[in-house]
Amino acid sequence: MAGDTMGMSFPGRALHADNLKRWQTELRKLLDVKASACARLPALLQQRAEALGVPDDADRLVTARSAAALFAVLSGRPAKEQVEQLAAFEAKTSRRAVGASVGSAERLLAVLGDNLVFGAFEQLRARAAELPGAAERLEEVAATLRQDELNASAADRLRALAEQAQAILNPPPPPGRVLLEGSLRRGGRSEVLTRLRALVDEVERATEGLTEAEAEALTMTGQIRITAPGKAR
Repeated sequence: MAGDTMGMSFPGRALHADNLKRWQTELRKLLDVKASACARLPALLQQRAEALGVPDDADRLVTARSAAALFAVLSGRPAKEQVEQLAAFEAKTSRRAVGASVGSAERLLAVLGDNLVFGAFEQLRARAAELPGAAERLEEVAATLRQDELNASAADRLRALAEQAQAILNPPPPPGRVLLEGSLRRGGRSEVLTRLRALVDEVERATEGLTEAEAEALTMTGQIRITAPGKAR
């Protein structure tokens, strides 16, 4: 039971003094590392979840509160009472879910406290009606905050979704419009020169009306090769 819930096992079957002491030492280490994050997680998780329309009874919230309650009753108790409390503990979702929540508490807390991550979601929500893909990304965020850690590893997923949100909010500029396109193949000096002069006229007509900035940014790509018989001089 302790393995599922706390990620640790009881050292031996007998509840004698040596085993209790070793177990209490391991539990104390775990409490020192995890207690603060587990205690702070429910409130911040609820704040972020509410902003995205996630209900108060979502599995992840229920599990986080269950983990915080367990750590609260274990802290400062004698070893025997800690064993008894852990044995009597009834997880609101499942012991494995509580264990996953405990294990990920610090990483998730860091992401939930990152205003850059959740600022992207807030901006996306404000513009959801006008931006393609926004509603779908927001539903993925809400689903991540609803589901237990067993079903969705939240910290990495939320950061990835924030990057996707930024891409929707700030899409890359569209490729430049093609003003002129064609192929060049002429024979004879006169024909080559005539085609090149005509091409200059076409470029001038195609670029009429460009702003000064657009004209400065104009580019030409491709390759022109003019060959004549014989060896290169």
